Amino acid sequence: MFKKFNYLVAAVIIMCFAAICCGGEVEDYCSPTNKSCSNKAKFTILMDDNLSDDHKLLISTALAEWDIKTNQSLNYVIKYKDMSKVPNDLSGDFNTIKIFILDPGPGNLGWTEWQTDNNTARILLHPDLNQDNFYPTILHELGHAFHIGHYVGKYKSVMRPSIGNTNQLECTDIVAFCKIWDCQATCSLYDTPQYSTVHTVKILLDSK
Repeated sequence: MFKKFNYLVAAVIIMCFAAICCGGEVEDYCSPTNKSCSNKAKFTILMDDNLSDDHKLLISTALAEWDIKTNQSLNYVIKYKDMSKVPNDLSGDFNTIKIFILDPGPGNLGWTEWQTDNNTARILLHPDLNQDNFYPTILHELGHAFHIGHYVGKYKSVMRPSIGNTNQLECTDIVAFCKIWDCQATCSLYDTPQYSTVHTVKILLDSK
């Protein structure tokens, strides 16, 4: 598990790198099936302005990790809102990910619903997520928002149904993202990653 101090230092370093090389405005409607746009995954991220600074940093760092490890294939802007006034559904503008701090259901740390047609998603994060579980959970749920299902193969992956396997993006996750968004993965696997379509993440109680 991450120690808070060490993690926040690493988060600041990642965010500084992302600010230099990975920024940019979201352009026209873009999805994996819209070949008229560039190969970048383009999103507006709606995040609650009432989140703690630590949680804002963790979400921003998770976005930066997805971007950096996929060769800057993610184009996003973050907009802070009062999410209590934002509809908790897939309505609204194309290319939008809504992040809510709401109970995702019994036994779940997070839950994501997404729609590929208009490239929208909504993420529910449990209000009682602790510091150690928050980062791998938001990494996982962002993966769903980028249209990646649960990983059920033999390699490490942040997209497994239960957290505890890893706290960072692994090659399986990068390959899955680049297969969907037509980018160049910086790693390779001998086997084809296997993914399901279940969206929730639960805590791994007996990790080995």
